[in-house]
Amino acid sequence: KTLEFFDKVIADLEEAGNPGYADVFVATRSTVSKLLNKNEFISFEERNREKDKYFLEFTIEDHQNYEILISNNTSESTKSLYLRVYYRIWNMASKQGYFSREDHHPSKYIKFQPYKRIKTKKRSIEEGYLKEIMEQKFDSGSRLFRTQLLLCFIYYGRGINFGDMCKLKWTNVANRYIHYIRSKNHREYDYTLHAKAWEVVNYFKHYYIQSDAGYVFPFLFSIHDTPRKIDQRIESALKDFNEDLKMMAEMVGWHRKFTSYSLR
Repeated sequence: KTLEFFDKVIADLEEAGNPGYADVFVATRSTVSKLLNKNEFISFEERNREKDKYFLEFTIEDHQNYEILISNNTSESTKSLYLRVYYRIWNMASKQGYFSREDHHPSKYIKFQPYKRIKTKKRSIEEGYLKEIMEQKFDSGSRLFRTQLLLCFIYYGRGINFGDMCKLKWTNVANRYIHYIRSKNHREYDYTLHAKAWEVVNYFKHYYIQSDAGYVFPFLFSIHDTPRKIDQRIESALKDFNEDLKMMAEMVGWHRKFTSYSLR
């Protein structure tokens, strides 16, 4: 059945150490469950009583209603994500012989094109405001001071992703060179760090909090010993980081959205 198949894929992704991708399937599974259970909320503990359906039992109306369901109060980018994962589940099920792709694949009945290029709002901050933020004076023991250092590292480190920054180990940075593999696309990055980014690295060599697991920045420790724990810790740290960025932006008079994405 469809939801059972979702659960299998999610479990396989968790076991393979890919919790971030698993979460995308969890979110999409929830929307399919709403479709099959008349929008009734189903908790994790109550899944054994939720209604499910075999792939072959899905009708044209089911697919069309799914498109309507995920269109309600949803941005185009989120709708696109749900449909890509929805199609992915059907592609995987087709390969395993659950149905014939030609006769039952939802792409035949859904009008929205999830793979089209969607224009998103630009969220960058004006250079003058960013410079003012970088020049603000904070107590060296404060979280805002640490956030300011991280902000500088991201900016001068070629816009490195926050999660990838958290995962940097001392073995990834040496003699002003940085080498790491991007978590999102698994591409390899190797370049000389800007002098200001290197200054931040050197500062954290003597920071009052040190990771006991060899990480440059003090977010991940030996207790974060699974991909799921690492992802959860990074998510928590990113939330704090974005809260600080918002506060710092307001200090200099920038009242539009300012997050790690804007910074990059």
